[in-house]
Amino acid sequence: MPTLDYIIPGKLAFIKMVRGINDPVYRNLQAQFVKVYPAYFEIMREENEQMAQRDVFISHASEDKASIARPLTDALIVAGFSAWFDEYELKIGDSLRGKIDEGLKNSRYGIVILSKSFFSPKKQ
Repeated sequence: MPTLDYIIPGKLAFIKMVRGINDPVYRNLQAQFVKVYPAYFEIMREENEQMAQRDVFISHASEDKASIARPLTDALIVAGFSAWFDEYELKIGDSLRGKIDEGLKNSRYGIVILSKSFFSPKKQ
């Protein structure tokens, strides 16, 4: 007999097919399901990467990636928001500047993580 961790992703896939990947109802249901089934986060992260339009663009110093930027991005995705985050977007061979410009252009809001590292004199 199928279990809920098998059935619910199928139902969510149907809702996505009917309403679309950016539909707020679909995103909200995903956010609720990942609370009881954390393994579903990987599906949410993969879908986040496929979205053309994002809710937020995350800007950060590289020193803040592991301690602040990645946990913030993951929390936003779990909460049902779509986020552009360099670690999830950039692939080998991509134009760094081009991908950042594309991410900025296709995001509704920007989040800038202001820290000592961000304002370091070594940064340009």
